[in-house]
Amino acid sequence: MSTIPRLLDRLPNRIEMAIRDPGPDVSAFVFGIANTLDDAFAAPNTVFTVTRNGWYRSPSIIRRRWGVTDGSERGLARVFFDVEDFWQAGGTYPHDPNQFYVTIAEVNAAGVQRPFGPILSVPPPMFYDTPRPTMSLVGTAPNVAGIPTGLPPVGAMAVALPRYSTNIRVRNAEPGGGNTLYFSFDDGQPEISMGPGESDIFYDSSVSDILVRGSGGTAAFEIRCALINGVVN
Repeated sequence: MSTIPRLLDRLPNRIEMAIRDPGPDVSAFVFGIANTLDDAFAAPNTVFTVTRNGWYRSPSIIRRRWGVTDGSERGLARVFFDVEDFWQAGGTYPHDPNQFYVTIAEVNAAGVQRPFGPILSVPPPMFYDTPRPTMSLVGTAPNVAGIPTGLPPVGAMAVALPRYSTNIRVRNAEPGGGNTLYFSFDDGQPEISMGPGESDIFYDSSVSDILVRGSGGTAAFEIRCALINGVVN
């Protein structure tokens, strides 16, 4: 799976993320954001680029003198930003009080940008004030044909949770006669099928990645999960 940033801190007007060094074949990371899962998947808004093992702070963060540390950053790219620095009217840019979505495109050593990867769901500020906060994900799984192995095919929507789940509920939100939803909790595990209107709950399940797709057409889905506060992926 492509690069996924780690969400280290989420406060009002302040987001801190880190990216582990994937190796010399990657020279930089392009960040895209959107206010819905569907927009982050189809057409994220490019907002900034950080070099491999580099450092980025958005204008508001610089003015407030945040994101300055004496700690070791070896093997990490670090970013500190206020999402309001990028907001534009009439588009799909998110506001800081709301949950939003981040996706990264790697730039290879030759300077060629690769496709955007999995989508990280970033919760609202102060989300972790409770011991078991609940995150909701609503979107449209793309129409992608399955493959003989039963594993998630290329083109499925991949969503990353900011922390591991404890319980997770998946629902196919299609009406009667709608399309089947296929999902998996790892790109190396077989998919599970779910008919229109069906749902299932997975208790005591440490899930960090969710891959979804529709069969025969797109499939609306709803996912709710309780996250473990204090355990960072």
